[in-house]
Amino acid sequence: MYIEESERGEGDGKTTTACLCNCNSDASLQFMEAETVSYCENVKHCRREVLFKDFDYCSKDKPVGY
Repeated sequence: MYIEESERGEGDGKTTTACLCNCNSDASLQFMEAETVSYCENVKHCRREVLFKDFDYCSKDKPVGY
């Protein structure tokens, strides 16, 4: 769902805000915690490219607000 919501902002070319919520008590996601924190704290790479790397996403232009 996060991917779908973050994608919607690209269509109109305007800056978009997406909220990523993580619940530490969700035992099924505990193995992903370090990777999620790393994604959220990332300041070196475009988050869209990191998010879509497993979907063969290739951005021709940098997203608005990059």
